[in-house]
Amino acid sequence: MSFGKVVPVKGLVGSFPGHVSRLGPLNITARQVLPTTPNPIQFGQAVVINPATNTYQSVADFINGGGTMTSALFAGIAVEEVKTTGSYPYSANGTTGAYLPGDQAEVLNFGTISVAVNVGTPQSQGAVYVRTSANGANTIIGGIEATADAGHQVTLTGVVFSSGVLDSNNGAEITLLNRVAA
Repeated sequence: MSFGKVVPVKGLVGSFPGHVSRLGPLNITARQVLPTTPNPIQFGQAVVINPATNTYQSVADFINGGGTMTSALFAGIAVEEVKTTGSYPYSANGTTGAYLPGDQAEVLNFGTISVAVNVGTPQSQGAVYVRTSANGANTIIGGIEATADAGHQVTLTGVVFSSGVLDSNNGAEITLLNRVAA
């Protein structure tokens, strides 16, 4: 008697940005999103601790506001978490939520998480880059990238791609090997 068939798993299947993707040691820290930041922090986005206000802000808004991104300012990746708030905005396709300015945001600063990769194909244990300035078409300030582009990115120290696999939505896993922020 057969109860079905074996379906081999060959990599990520439909990951969601900001979803903690592996069990095991991890650290998530809550902090307020800068109330005056112009945009919400999307799940799966790279985040900094704004040194002037001790609040979270997306890398893109930090740079666009005149900040200079360094690997030391990287605080982690916005996590898709249950929130206690009256609003829970989602993207147009209903798959990606966000933390609004003034909300408490949850950010993974140690562990493994799914992110959208904007440029390149990740390599297992390969470097993870965050875009800091535009350089041609399809470059997104604050976006996670797998291909080096000198002078237009910051290499995230202690952060690697978990595998060389991209899913059908350009999602991949990254691992923050050491706690990157408090």
